[in-house]
Amino acid sequence: MMDVYTPEILFSTFFGEASSNGTMLRLERDNLLWLAGLVYSDSLSVKENAFQREYGGEGSADAFLAHIQLVPPTNLYSTYFGGEWQDEVYSFELLDGGRLALYGSTRLETWPVTPGVYDSVLEGVQQADGFITIFAPPDTIVLSTFVGREFHDEITAGARSSDGSFVVAGTTKDEAFPTTHDAIDSIFGPNIEGETTDLFMARLSSNLTSLEYGTYLGGEDHEFINNLWIQNETTIWIAGGTQSNSFPVTPDALRPQINWWDFDGFISCIGLTTRIGERIPIIVPSNFSPFAFPNPFNPTTTLSFTLPQLTNVTLKIHDILGREVERVELGRKTAGAHEFKVDGDEWASGLYFATLETPVFARTQKLLLLR
Repeated sequence: MMDVYTPEILFSTFFGEASSNGTMLRLERDNLLWLAGLVYSDSLSVKENAFQREYGGEGSADAFLAHIQLVPPTNLYSTYFGGEWQDEVYSFELLDGGRLALYGSTRLETWPVTPGVYDSVLEGVQQADGFITIFAPPDTIVLSTFVGREFHDEITAGARSSDGSFVVAGTTKDEAFPTTHDAIDSIFGPNIEGETTDLFMARLSSNLTSLEYGTYLGGEDHEFINNLWIQNETTIWIAGGTQSNSFPVTPDALRPQINWWDFDGFISCIGLTTRIGERIPIIVPSNFSPFAFPNPFNPTTTLSFTLPQLTNVTLKIHDILGREVERVELGRKTAGAHEFKVDGDEWASGLYFATLETPVFARTQKLLLLR
């Protein structure tokens, strides 16, 4: 005879004061959890040993962090993080030694950063920068850096790799977001009117002093990232939402086209390999890597790519509206490096998408024609 279990709510509670919400929790042990979120109130029940006891939002939100015991239910620790502008912890993880890695965004010029880190200055005026902050409760900032440039940048997901480096992802409105020479995509994607964002992914050293890798990700319209998971040192998964018809998908996608009327969810797997101490980014499969130079260009650019094996290759180029402006059957190509000259002499200025296709896989490179 099968045992019969009655579903029940094992624990549930309100938390916070006035307007607040929790955005992420992590279970530390069976009886302890950490909660982070944002709060629009000066009446959060903070503790005497809090890192920041005073609410700084003045009508905007502060981030908060709380440590909760479940049995008996007890608020062991809670603190504000932030100032007069909106600050938010979107994601965090538990590290060794009782430390926490906090990932989020802030408009606060005095957000606590530590000496010698990658970026110690909030660069945008009344614009958010992302942050990575290593916090040792109750009141110690171990390491902390901004990530971003002049316009709005938000880190919405992050994780620490097994080698100690930090991988973060999020959204940006910045055409100058820091990318590295080996970026999957070095061009800011949005090309429509209105408040548009592109996705980014970045990897910072374990001591937060250097940017090891930076790239844009995504297409021409609104996008966001909710989750990031490091499967291993060379494989990173991200998940979120997009309104971009040009969002990069692989030939074996569950659905290769977006639903036009609203956001679609997406899942993407990104590979990073290590060669002679340098990480080289790739979209799986790992050895198909087109690159355009110069880019931006006028009116010609050279598309370089490497093939892992003998295969047929087709080049398709689409404009920002998804219209095919050129198709070239490159034919049967041997394994190794190849180049093809792209001539945009008859095209209008703007953003284009060059897709190299084989029978097994495909890869899209953004091209920006500036006259």
